[in-house]
Amino acid sequence: MIEGIIAIITKATSEDLETYRETGISVSLIVTVFEYIEEHAAFLKAILGPKGDVSFQSQLKAMFRKNLLEKNLSPLIRKENLQVPAEYFLSYVSSAHLGIIQQWLMSGRQETPAEMARILSLLTFRGPFFAAGIAVSDPKA
Repeated sequence: MIEGIIAIITKATSEDLETYRETGISVSLIVTVFEYIEEHAAFLKAILGPKGDVSFQSQLKAMFRKNLLEKNLSPLIRKENLQVPAEYFLSYVSSAHLGIIQQWLMSGRQETPAEMARILSLLTFRGPFFAAGIAVSDPKA
């Protein structure tokens, strides 16, 4: 299962990568990941649910962390540019993404994979305060 998600990420097309370079977001890649999750929804809902396998959740988080910084699949994120220690950044991002996936699965997948990609992209790239409609000023200003 985890290998399938990694395969999707590592098989990003040149168009995905170009969109990513231009905007920092590859929504089509995220849609593909959510389509894969939807395809395996019954299994994932069971394993990620309240009575699921905590070790599987840990493996998913480890996959997020490994691919984000170690394999540098996100060229925008550089360890030397982080404003917080890497382990906290990675914990926050991996837990947030897993939480979004779990919420979608447990609530019956009411949104399409495309809508989930938009939601995840908005939360990831603009942040939770922006998504909540809170204007946040630059703390450096």
